[in-house]
Amino acid sequence: MNDYLNTCNIVCVGDAVIDFMPLPQPGTFEQTGGGAPANVSVSAAKMGAKTAFCGMVGDDVFGRYLADTLMANGVDVSGMRFTREAVTTMTFVTIDEAGDRKFVFARKPGADMFYSAADIDENLFRRSSVIHFCSIMLSCEGLRNTMKKILHIARETGAVVSFDVNYRQPHWNDTDDALSIISQYISSADILKLSEEEALWCSNSNTIEEAARYFIDCGQLVVITLGRRGAIYIHNKKAMHCDGFPINVVNTTGAGDAFWGTFLAQFAADGSRLGNLSMEKLTKMIIKCNAAAAIAVTKPAAMDAMPDIGELNDFFTSNIMPKVQIFR
Repeated sequence: MNDYLNTCNIVCVGDAVIDFMPLPQPGTFEQTGGGAPANVSVSAAKMGAKTAFCGMVGDDVFGRYLADTLMANGVDVSGMRFTREAVTTMTFVTIDEAGDRKFVFARKPGADMFYSAADIDENLFRRSSVIHFCSIMLSCEGLRNTMKKILHIARETGAVVSFDVNYRQPHWNDTDDALSIISQYISSADILKLSEEEALWCSNSNTIEEAARYFIDCGQLVVITLGRRGAIYIHNKKAMHCDGFPINVVNTTGAGDAFWGTFLAQFAADGSRLGNLSMEKLTKMIIKCNAAAAIAVTKPAAMDAMPDIGELNDFFTSNIMPKVQIFR
């Protein structure tokens, strides 16, 4: 496994942002690193994968903080770019009593929106075996043009394309326009990750059962995260459900990113082609993903909440394996 990791490369592209997380005193916040693709790059790196982050941050103290934080977590930042056109994108997070979060975005514009096709490090993308992005990378025309070039490179090199819908309505002017654009890129992905709400929205379904049937027909590897209830995973026309782990939730920010970074690290390390990935192997991977997400929600931040291999192994020594069954 380690020999393979020396050659594999997961490139995560999109937004690295400053998350301002709430402190106990009302109206006070603490600066932490965030942004879904940046979080995924850290999560995968902590799981032993060789990862890189590509995107734009401000040429400011926040941008340098993010670069330093990513490097400290073992992420290659040679494809990261800095701009003076805008400050580093920021998100203010509030947490309710159940640990669920809401976001207020400072992005009018934010530095991440200035990542252009000319900023792409083509060699970095051409060396990658997995390219991962989220829908925030599609939220303005300039970013979509950048993503089109990256996907063109992926098609040329045969890299596996991973897409986390990660829909954030405030980044879009119109919900119908957002769905139309996101749907186009769903069809471009080899591996797709959605939350339960996103799965219903993208499939125009009323129930998760309807959504699962919709994505079975799409023919991709699809994972739908269900929060405390675990995840549904769909591959080779089959759908399975893996329960989540019971846990005391502190903060759900970054849980999906911990889940997905753990998934991509396992996928890249295995080296299998998607078509050869068995449901048995996929089940073992999803159990680890659920465990990583469970660990992450016990911590107060996003990027800082990503668990490492040691934490994951310790978690399994004190928790019962979840129930796995066919999803109908």
